[in-house]
This record gives sequence, structure tokens and C-alpha cells, in this order.
Amino acid sequence: MKMLIMVFRTFLIFFVGGLFMTAAVISLFLSGGIVWLDCLHDNPNHTCADALFFAAVSPLYGVIIGMAVNFMPLWWELRWPFLVGRFSTMCPCGM
Repeated sequence: MKMLIMVFRTFLIFFVGGLFMTAAVISLFLSGGIVWLDCLHDNPNHTCADALFFAAVSPLYGVIIGMAVNFMPLWWELRWPFLVGRFSTMCPCGM
């Protein structure tokens, strides 16, 4: 039981905490850019209401982009043994 609690705590710290921090930074960046361009500079193509709507939706984009960014190293780890095995015969050092 104690091991299960430790595994769950590790999951919360690394996955949820990392995803939350990544999503918060991406959402803040997206929201700031949208509000800065459309509301503060009076962009004639979009109204300020459109900008505030996109700013409200940007946390969803932040979570999606954050999951892609956080899972990219995992994808590379899964691909790495294939690349090492494939290109190891091309080594000129005779290994």
C-alpha cells in the first residue's frame, strides 16, 4: 500500500505538476499575445470580444501543446534503440 502511494505521488509531481506548469506558461503566452494585439492595439480585423474568447479558450490549447511537449522525450526514448541499432553498423571504428 505504501508503494502505491509513493507511485501515485510521483505521478502527481512529475506528470500533473509538469503538465500544469507547461500549460500555464503556454496559456499565459497565448492569452497575452492575443489580448495585446487585438484589444490594446485595436486590431480592426478582430474585436476585443473575440480576443477575450480566444484568451478564455487558450488553456485548452495550452494543455494540448503541453502534453505534446511533455511526451516528446518519451517518444524519442522509444525511437532511440531503433536508431542506434540501425546506424551502429555504419560506425567506422569497427565496433
